[in-house]
Amino acid sequence: MLDRYGWCDDVVSPRRVNNMTVDDALLIAHAFHEALTFTGGSGGVWPYPMPDDVAAVCAAPRVTSLDAACNAYAPRRDDMGILPSPQSATVMAAALNTLYGIR
Repeated sequence: MLDRYGWCDDVVSPRRVNNMTVDDALLIAHAFHEALTFTGGSGGVWPYPMPDDVAAVCAAPRVTSLDAACNAYAPRRDDMGILPSPQSATVMAAALNTLYGIR
């Protein structure tokens, strides 16, 4: 199905993707969500967590090793990015996996 819409091509045509059927789009989204797993390390959390998910994880009672990641991923007024420590990014990834029900 990804080949049908050109997602595996070197250059993807937005027109082809935008014209996919709703059923195909839902099947692809479902497959991607089934494979979703957050990982953490020296580069932070991947894939980058959504702000609402970070807020949910950080609002719940949490272990102290998550504090640095909550601070790093919290909305900032100065637009200065902060990378969490590899340990706190790993803990954040685990908390996000729990939030999403990922095993």
